[in-house]
Amino acid sequence: SRKIMQAYLDSLDSQKMFFTQKDIDHFSQWQDTLDDDIWDGKLDAPFAIFNRYRERMAERIAYAQGLLEKGFDFDKKESYQLDRSKADWPADDAALDDLWRKRVKNDWLRLTLAGKKDDAIAKLLKKRYAGYLKRIRQIESEDVYQTFMNAYASSTDPHTSYLGPRAAEN
Repeated sequence: SRKIMQAYLDSLDSQKMFFTQKDIDHFSQWQDTLDDDIWDGKLDAPFAIFNRYRERMAERIAYAQGLLEKGFDFDKKESYQLDRSKADWPADDAALDDLWRKRVKNDWLRLTLAGKKDDAIAKLLKKRYAGYLKRIRQIESEDVYQTFMNAYASSTDPHTSYLGPRAAEN
C-alpha cells in the first residue's frame, strides 16, 4: 500500500510543487489500505487525492498569474531548486507561495535572458499557466483511474513505467 501511495503521489506531483506536508499527512490515512481497497473495488482515496491535486493546481496557477502582475525583485539574492524530486514537501501554503514565487521568477528570468521583453514574457507565461489549468480540467475519471492503476502496477513491477496527469505540469 505504501509503495502504491508513493507511486501515485509521484505520478501526480513528482516535483512537490502542489501538495503540502499537511496534504500528505491527510493522505496517510489511506497509505496502509490502498491494496485492500483495490481488491474491494473502493477507489475513493485515489479520487480524493486527485481532486485535492486539481484544487491545488488551480490555486497555484491563480497565484502564479497574480505574481505576473506584480513583477519581481531581481536584486534579491536567492535560488530556485529545479529538480525537487528529492526535496521535502512544502510545509504549508506559505512555503508553497514562496516556492511558486521563485518558480515564476525563474520562468521570467529565463525568458528575459532569452531576449524577451516584459510584456511578451507576461503574455507568454499567462498563456502557459492557463494551458496547465486547461489540461488538468480535461482529465476525466477514466484518466484518474488509469493513473492510479499505473501507480499500482509500477509499485508491484518496477519495469512498468507510467505517465499520469503530471504531464499537465510539464
